[in-house]
Amino acid sequence: MERAPMIRIQVPDEQNIDITEPVIKKAFDIWYSYQPRYRKLKDYYLGDQEISMKKDGAKITTNMCRYTVDSIVGYMAGNPITYSFDEEGEGSSDAEQVIDLLKKQNSPQTDKDVLTYMSIYGRALRLVYHDDDDALTPKSTVLSPLQAFVVYTGTVEPESIFGVTVYGQLNTEGKEEFYLTVYTKYEVQYWYGKGKEGPWSTYKESQPHKFGRVPLVEYKNSMEYMGDFEQIISLQDAYNALMSDRQDDKDSFANAMLMLQGVVLGTDPDEIKKGKKFLKENQILQLDEDAHAEYLTKTMNEGDVQTYANALMNDMHKIAKVPNMADENFANNASGVAMLYKLYGTEMLAGDKAVNFAKGETYLFKCYDAGLHNGLGSVDYQSRIDYSVMKPVFRYNVPTDISYEAQSLATYAGTGIVSKRTLMEVASIVQDPDLEEQRLADEYDQSLQREKTMYRDEFIIMKEDEEDEEE
Repeated sequence: MERAPMIRIQVPDEQNIDITEPVIKKAFDIWYSYQPRYRKLKDYYLGDQEISMKKDGAKITTNMCRYTVDSIVGYMAGNPITYSFDEEGEGSSDAEQVIDLLKKQNSPQTDKDVLTYMSIYGRALRLVYHDDDDALTPKSTVLSPLQAFVVYTGTVEPESIFGVTVYGQLNTEGKEEFYLTVYTKYEVQYWYGKGKEGPWSTYKESQPHKFGRVPLVEYKNSMEYMGDFEQIISLQDAYNALMSDRQDDKDSFANAMLMLQGVVLGTDPDEIKKGKKFLKENQILQLDEDAHAEYLTKTMNEGDVQTYANALMNDMHKIAKVPNMADENFANNASGVAMLYKLYGTEMLAGDKAVNFAKGETYLFKCYDAGLHNGLGSVDYQSRIDYSVMKPVFRYNVPTDISYEAQSLATYAGTGIVSKRTLMEVASIVQDPDLEEQRLADEYDQSLQREKTMYRDEFIIMKEDEEDEEE
């Protein structure tokens, strides 16, 4: 399968690029050439695989491609991703405002969608735009590379020049036409193409935005922009073919041809037909001493077939780096440490994906911050947020021994080498550290209030006793 690398265009001045028809056409042509790859990856994820093109016989699909994606995404985002920042540093209020806004916009689901697209296509995109409210609040939506793309400079350290969302449709003549929304660092442009070859032209006035950068975030899954199941597609096809042929063999056995030697059912079609009917109704066959009957079947060696099937399945799990949950040896009396060793490949894959995800999230944070505080839309806007410590926090969804975890956290808390906030972020029973801190604060306030009430009542009783004694 052909790769779909970063879309790069060499231009004279990356800072002041003029979006012209040749630039749009070149970028669109590169993106359009990637579409067969993206569609194939989408089809394999949905289960529409090579075996479905088989003309006759069984078409069995054991969808390891979807299993791979769902396993990895569930492992990384089964527990909602949280966000950390320097609560005491300069710009902490701005950082908190960004994170609170993302939470209100259902960040756990959108984060999961981003990771899913990364896993399927090798990249995901997230468009940041202004809401229709008076404050032009920043919002975002997740897009697949079938719907959008980002164009970068051809320099050693590529920077995004512009981003594009694509809407294609058939016109009244049944011909394909395209509407492109182009996002530069300063504005939003609207282009129309009469077919994939163009010509291209703008169809309405551009609109400014205040993000100060290209508001289309691209998350890459790996250095090569490869999907998580891309390398097992050939194994997937072989497994589907094997299972389908296995079913065909069983069907052939059930519908096997009866071969008679030394005897005939008849000499003409009518007699043969009557003979077949007699055999079917009475299930009796009488033969002479020298005659015999047998079914014509293909000999199946189930042991060899199953061995080959197991080998294919094991290879798919190994290459995709996802555990085989059906393997009885996977979690059979395994300790927490042993489980981590079994998940070592998944852990490495998740670690790489988390780094790339965090890089995209930093760009997203900058877009949101500018959308909230960069009223003039300047590309020179300087944020007060320390982005080096503002990052997503993953708590991988693995089976946890609660008692062992509690002992470990208590040990770390006793040593004083980590903060209570850090311990709260890694504790499996804490879903939302911010909410948990608020609950603890509320409990403390309630406890303090109860103590004050109790001491006040005791003081009143003591005062009354003293007054009685004086009388």
